[in-house]
Amino acid sequence: MDLSQKGAGGMIAVFLAQWRHDRRSPALILIFMAISIAAMLLFSSNMSGQLEYAAFPDRGVSHDEAKQRVARMNDSGHLTFKLTNEEKALRDVREGQTPLAVRLMQDEEFRIVATKEGIHQSMVSEHMHRIASEDGRLAHAASLVGSGNTVRTNFESFMTSPPVHKVVLRPDGRAMAGNEMSIQLLLGFTLFLAMFTIGYKINAVMNEKALGIWNRVILSPVTKTGMYMGHLCYSLIIGLIHMITVLFVFVFAFGYDLGNQYGLMLFIMVLYSAAIVSLSMLLAGIVRTPEQFQMLLPVILPIMPLLAGIYFPPGLMTNKLLLIAGEFLPITHAVNALKQLALYDAGWSDIFMPVAKLALIGVICMGIGINLVERRKA
Repeated sequence: MDLSQKGAGGMIAVFLAQWRHDRRSPALILIFMAISIAAMLLFSSNMSGQLEYAAFPDRGVSHDEAKQRVARMNDSGHLTFKLTNEEKALRDVREGQTPLAVRLMQDEEFRIVATKEGIHQSMVSEHMHRIASEDGRLAHAASLVGSGNTVRTNFESFMTSPPVHKVVLRPDGRAMAGNEMSIQLLLGFTLFLAMFTIGYKINAVMNEKALGIWNRVILSPVTKTGMYMGHLCYSLIIGLIHMITVLFVFVFAFGYDLGNQYGLMLFIMVLYSAAIVSLSMLLAGIVRTPEQFQMLLPVILPIMPLLAGIYFPPGLMTNKLLLIAGEFLPITHAVNALKQLALYDAGWSDIFMPVAKLALIGVICMGIGINLVERRKA
């Protein structure tokens, strides 16, 4: 038997040993799958209800003027505002019943009242600035013709039936989706929890080396390469099964539309699993014991979706340091590629850059990780 046959046989033996172990006690894998589904259902149920923000007039702003402004605020986007009095609005913010309130001031100015910073302030601020910009252009046009009400009335009438109406469709004729946060969160949670599944399977390498099992097995026909390949391939496949199972449940049980590019999506998930296996090997090489690895994993992994912007709409994160840090994370490029496939029916050329970055991260982490694991003394 030559070395290649010996290595392949050893890899299969290690792979099957891991499979038999998980078949007897699959609790850990099933728990992470259940958490993925539960977390997505929880967030989607919160998103399904339309959040209503309070708005109240400042001194010098009449009730009728505030009512007109709130009507424009509700007609100019997907956010909902309710006109109320100042005392009630401030009390609701203080008691946590609403994340913020908008103070309507003179000359189309506004102030956001909130107890803490968060995503809601950024969304409302962007919304209000867009309305103020539109009002500013209308006011400038009114100053040129000398009749503000006429300009606004004519503009609103014109926009109800514009001469040109653009409709953007997918290649298969369906309506083009925007950035649906439900799809982004589904992909993000699925890939995020798959990192835990893969990471804890990689920790089996650490356990076996710490217990001296590798030293005994390597004396058998199983080579060190076969040991590594058996563990890494098994971890990759388990992570892939995790992601496919969760997405399958949401597509066929809850009616989520992920497009029809299933072949490319499967390829991205395989590449992502390989990149997470490599990243886990790098983390395993940094620490010294399996216990340290188990402590490091819950600390490092939850930070990654935040840096990748999974929980925020695109464009909301503007900090350059966070954006640069996100570029070094596999989940950033995997979610980006999968989202393009799900929402826009993207082709191979459209996802080439995320795929290339994903592959590069995997190769670098694997090379450094295995080197560190081998250099460290058991």
